[in-house]
Amino acid sequence: KEKVKILNELSDIYQNINTQQAIVFAEKGISEAKKINDDIGLAGSYGSLGYAYINLNNIKATEYTNKALEIRRKINDKAGIATSLNVLGVLYYYEADYLKSIEYHLEALKRREEIGDPVKTATSYNNIALVNIALENYEAALDYLNKALKVRTATNNKRSIGIIKANIGKIQIVQNKTEEALETFFESLEINKELGNYKSVANSHQNIASVYKKLSKYPIAISYYDSALAIYYFQNEKNGLANVENGLAEVYKLIQQFDNAINHANIALKHAEEINSLENKLLALQTLFESYEQKNDFKNAYKYLNNYRTAYLDLKNNEKIKKLANVELNYKLEKLKKEQEQKLLNQNIYIFILLLTVIFGAIILFLLSKSSKNKKKANEELNKLNSKLIEVNKTKDKFLSIIAHDMRGPYQSTLGLSQLLADEFESLEQDELKNNIIILNSSLKNQYNLLNDLLHWAELQAGN
Repeated sequence: KEKVKILNELSDIYQNINTQQAIVFAEKGISEAKKINDDIGLAGSYGSLGYAYINLNNIKATEYTNKALEIRRKINDKAGIATSLNVLGVLYYYEADYLKSIEYHLEALKRREEIGDPVKTATSYNNIALVNIALENYEAALDYLNKALKVRTATNNKRSIGIIKANIGKIQIVQNKTEEALETFFESLEINKELGNYKSVANSHQNIASVYKKLSKYPIAISYYDSALAIYYFQNEKNGLANVENGLAEVYKLIQQFDNAINHANIALKHAEEINSLENKLLALQTLFESYEQKNDFKNAYKYLNNYRTAYLDLKNNEKIKKLANVELNYKLEKLKKEQEQKLLNQNIYIFILLLTVIFGAIILFLLSKSSKNKKKANEELNKLNSKLIEVNKTKDKFLSIIAHDMRGPYQSTLGLSQLLADEFESLEQDELKNNIIILNSSLKNQYNLLNDLLHWAELQAGN
């Protein structure tokens, strides 16, 4: 598995250095992955191979990318699925099928945002910007490019910064900001040279040449076109070849070197037909019929004029598709925006509910804690009162014991005296009888007073 992983990484590295070598590494990766039933590695190898074939053989590119997508769906590789969808979006962009391109790019963007991958999200921003440029939505394109540039600058991804700057420069040309465009393209060129990214170096040369052509500095334009052409031929990058050959053909037509113009236009036409690039085909046919017309070769001029008209009608139909694609793009972007807003709203509601739960939980805990403290305090007070009550009861018992002891003597005396009177009443003298009765009365009074004192004390205790 490690070997397959390394082969895939090498293929990805060589994508912008040597396409043929990238294909070799990807094919070796496929072979090794099949031997060990490594689905993840196999999907990666098919993905790298599909990407390598873009603008070399788009039929193969689509085939291998779909194989990668099929495996990635089977193993639920979310990041891999998004990558395959992104590549399909690029393929349909080059074929000018903007409706399908939009569909795949937006699906890739949605998945990447859900995964939370800002770097890959920036790639999707850049690709959606390219579709917007093709649909002439330049402000929207700039918005997406600036989003992508912000992410790539934060991560210091120089290769991507170079690509994004090149795309910004293309918009600046359309907006007639030629000096700004030239500066942007040279910045992009320096980055690509530093990284050894030959395919992007060729693209930078092509872009710089297009600015000099616009400024009517034709010798400089030819020089940069030739530099780009050499790299594109080495890479066998047919979309780049068609673009540059058309650029050279137009320059030679403008300086009235019609044979050179015809030669380069024919080569551009060949490459454009191989990759089904309608706009490059139309540019080549226009140069051909105009150049033959200037040479007074009206037979060939008429031939290519008819071909141009047919291609122009196809392009007009393509313009209608562009308008439909515009509507589709705006609709899907609005839908995606609403989905994101709803997702954000749901998150906010969840956070709000969670916050309320935490607050109520804290209040309940506080009340329970307070109640527990109050209960503890009440128990402590109750224990104190119980202790006091026990002490009071002990005091009371002691007091009653003392009273009982103190009252027993007088009662015994009274009882003895009354018993004496009862037993010897007949034999006692009148004086003795009277004296004993007085003593008995006095004892009873004392006992009565003692009882009153006890009752008074009891009333005082009850009042307290």
